[in-house]
Amino acid sequence: MDLYAHGVYDSLAAAEYAVKALLDGEFRQDPDDDLPPDALAVYRPGRYAPITDDALIQWLEYRIEVSADDDDEELERQADMMIYELEQEGRGVYRLQMRDALEFLRDSARDD
Repeated sequence: MDLYAHGVYDSLAAAEYAVKALLDGEFRQDPDDDLPPDALAVYRPGRYAPITDDALIQWLEYRIEVSADDDDEELERQADMMIYELEQEGRGVYRLQMRDALEFLRDSARDD
């Protein structure tokens, strides 16, 4: 759902206030270098930017060692740690998505 406020508010501050009220504080602002040419700001619902499955796997490969011997309990522990780290970078992931990515890496290690 896209909402546009072009010309509706007297100032950027007034528009930001409306966004905060509408989204109940759960929003993120796009970086200035990603803005369309006619936009002053872009806000999106949710605190964290989502991450694709492929990007998540690549991100994990550079941050954690998943071995063929890791059991489900170890993957759960790693999932908690990696979700926290990803959120610190402003990205969001569902627990099931993280778990699936870790299982994929474990299965890949088993195939090697």
